[in-house]
Amino acid sequence: MIGLLCLQIQTVMQAQEYVPFPMLDATWTEQNEIYEPPQSWTSLYKTETDTFLLNNMYRNIYEYYIHLNSFDTIRELYASIRQDTAGKKVYVIRHYFSEKQERLLLDFDVNVSDTVILSAYYWDLFSHATDSVYIVDSISETTLNNNQSTNIFHLSSMNTYFPVTLVLIEGVGSLTNPFGVAFGGFNKELRQREFCCPRVLLCLTVAEEQRYVYNDAASCGKLRVWTSIDATYSNTTINIYPNPIKNFCTIKINPENSFEKVFKIYSILGEEMYATRFYHNDMQIDLSSLKPGIYITQIWQKENLVSTQKMIVSL
Repeated sequence: MIGLLCLQIQTVMQAQEYVPFPMLDATWTEQNEIYEPPQSWTSLYKTETDTFLLNNMYRNIYEYYIHLNSFDTIRELYASIRQDTAGKKVYVIRHYFSEKQERLLLDFDVNVSDTVILSAYYWDLFSHATDSVYIVDSISETTLNNNQSTNIFHLSSMNTYFPVTLVLIEGVGSLTNPFGVAFGGFNKELRQREFCCPRVLLCLTVAEEQRYVYNDAASCGKLRVWTSIDATYSNTTINIYPNPIKNFCTIKINPENSFEKVFKIYSILGEEMYATRFYHNDMQIDLSSLKPGIYITQIWQKENLVSTQKMIVSL
């Protein structure tokens, strides 16, 4: 009985220990969405280099994403962070907003009913957005994917036009926007529209160990792009070859089906250059009318987009 009591006390004490924010060899995988037009993609945020700013040493966070138009992998400096382990706080400089001063990103030195100002979650595109003032609704224990015990904090916004909630986990960060209010580089011309839509942390990997997994471990460290692609067709394999092409391309779909399909080609500026309907699962298409360059292909099936790919037309 005494041994069991000691074990219980030890477990509680371990769970109450602060789990530092990962600063080395960490990768956050985040899913992002916008509604109009329907698009979904993943971004990877990686801790890579150190820098000295504002008389402090910071760790640089780089964002990796696949650009919708070119389908190239983009790497950009996203933010710089520093950690005050003793104060259980993390600060961030939001380079994606071209900011020069740091803001408070995480504060785990709080109790239930405390008010906390997380200035990294402030954005001023709209006057009725958020003032970054939150109240701590609850604190509880949780177990990470690597069996490490830690604390989870549920916060809700105050004095805001739209209700805003934050779920923060020690050793992980925010489960919606890891480095402050949402804004990625996927569609910079649609900055305002990006704020409207879900951003979910799918995975956190630290030194190749999966510390946090939202649903599927296979999502960790993967860059993907969907554009209104229906999940029903996620197992459909579509090959368009050769790539680069000269005059003709072949489309091969597996598993085979008898549905009507629509094949479209767009320029990198979004102009529709070609469209045709077909039923076969293995067919050749004459594209000799296209000028050399980079294009985006789409295949639609039963009003669902099942494929988006980059295609290069050569001389």
